[in-house]
Amino acid sequence: FARMGILGHLGSAPVGYDLRVNDLDDLLAVQAEAKAAGNRFIVALNSRSAFSLEGGWLEGTDALLALFYGGQAQNQALAELLLGRKNCSGKLCVTIPRTSTDLCTHFDETTRLERWGEQVQGQDFSVRYSEGLDFGYRWNARAGVAPGYPFGFGLSYTDFLYSDFSVTPAGKGFDVALRVTNSGAAAGDEIVQVYLGEAKVPGHIRCAKVQLVGFARLEDLGAGESRRCVIH
Repeated sequence: FARMGILGHLGSAPVGYDLRVNDLDDLLAVQAEAKAAGNRFIVALNSRSAFSLEGGWLEGTDALLALFYGGQAQNQALAELLLGRKNCSGKLCVTIPRTSTDLCTHFDETTRLERWGEQVQGQDFSVRYSEGLDFGYRWNARAGVAPGYPFGFGLSYTDFLYSDFSVTPAGKGFDVALRVTNSGAAAGDEIVQVYLGEAKVPGHIRCAKVQLVGFARLEDLGAGESRRCVIH
């Protein structure tokens, strides 16, 4: 079990998102002992935001569970997932970077002054969001920076196959339809996501290179079961 940052939380203007001093050394020591004993090594990480994969801990990790804010029911839920009584189905609502410098929010002193200005204790200040629309996974797409784990990523104890795609006009938008098949041996939920590419708009209008425009959760898809999904 680990957490992000020295105290598990960060200040208002962090420069690093790695697992820092208090947890990383302990984590690597336990990892080495586990591997020497022939055990599997699983990291359950609590964090309030994205975290980077720096520090060399991921290479020897067999499974990573990003718990974020699990709440009071976290322990029961985690036990059921680890024991296979429930199937993992969550998808990342943030981008997990390889390093802290792979984020559009990472900045040096010059960039800090540009974005935050001179902050004075007890006085209001303004923040300049110079990335515009291109924040999070949109920034990765625009900048061509490969993430550690992309927005929308999430593994399961089974596999899902997508087939029979169609896109048809509906109202003022489109209906995206497809068939989802559970091709594995375990029942599980799948979250289907639809992304829209960059629109053809005049040059003075800003548009994200790619953005999530719809999603649907298919619950309790049994082994071998197929279900049709329509997302507007």
